[in-house]
Amino acid sequence: MTVGGVTVVSATHTNTTKPGLYLKGTAAAPIKINGPVVIPGDLIISGPVSGVGTFYVGGNLYIAGDITYANGPDFSWSPETKPDPTRDSWVKSAVDAKKDLVCFAVRENILGGQVNSASWKSSCFDASPYGMKHVGAEANLGADGIPGTGDDGINYFSTTGTGAPDSAWYDADGDGTIDASYNYSKDVEMNLARAQKIQGYPTGSDSAPKNFNDLSSNDFNTLEGVFYCNHAAAMRAAKSNFRLNGSLICRDEAVIFSTSAKFVYDSRIHSRYSEDPNRHIDLGLPLAGKCAISSFTELPPVEGFYTAMK
Repeated sequence: MTVGGVTVVSATHTNTTKPGLYLKGTAAAPIKINGPVVIPGDLIISGPVSGVGTFYVGGNLYIAGDITYANGPDFSWSPETKPDPTRDSWVKSAVDAKKDLVCFAVRENILGGQVNSASWKSSCFDASPYGMKHVGAEANLGADGIPGTGDDGINYFSTTGTGAPDSAWYDADGDGTIDASYNYSKDVEMNLARAQKIQGYPTGSDSAPKNFNDLSSNDFNTLEGVFYCNHAAAMRAAKSNFRLNGSLICRDEAVIFSTSAKFVYDSRIHSRYSEDPNRHIDLGLPLAGKCAISSFTELPPVEGFYTAMK
């Protein structure tokens, strides 16, 4: 992955003291990705992106402003709403032209805008009933992990080894911890401790990390890409007529927009366009190797090992 032609990460970000990463693309120097990129910590990103690949983010994804494709397909109309031949033609044209297609696979939350601002907190975290504050803990989600459904609070898993369900929990991100209700300072705020673990995070004249409000904006309205997270997608897009070209997949949602919001599905990620039945989103995600016979040897039976069937 490069920015302005300079390699920032080669496959995996390996800075153990600063496992997070700050990326800002420009029209002259877009963020370019080719294949999977693993970032163990948080990722802060904004600006033009280009290429085909997936950012695997071990912490939160912080969207600091618009994220746009430098060489994206034509999203001026919605291919998924058209007849199959028209949609197929759109997909083929975009694939043949190697148009940008970027995925963000996030273990924790996707947070857009000035998360440190009072307006963001009141709109996305505190607001009732949809704000992150009111979603509740994983323990209340039931077996399907979705709040507000019929299995909320139902015991379904044995933690004692007896086989008898003894608790209601849902480890949505597979980290071995059953998360409690969202906590603003722990799960959302870009505080000093979190900023210090992010490589490339801008600093002031005193060498201290800048306030995230100075690096981000609520005044954005365009996202392009496939955005997936295990927990909440919360963002304050204050600029009128929010638009997302791609897809947004999350468990909890608090996307606050102005005037209107339009989501244009990127038909390239539909499984009908992949020959591999195990790959539903064809973005180069890791797959288990297919079974194949590498050699074949006929072995003689071992005397006395087999019992004749009668």
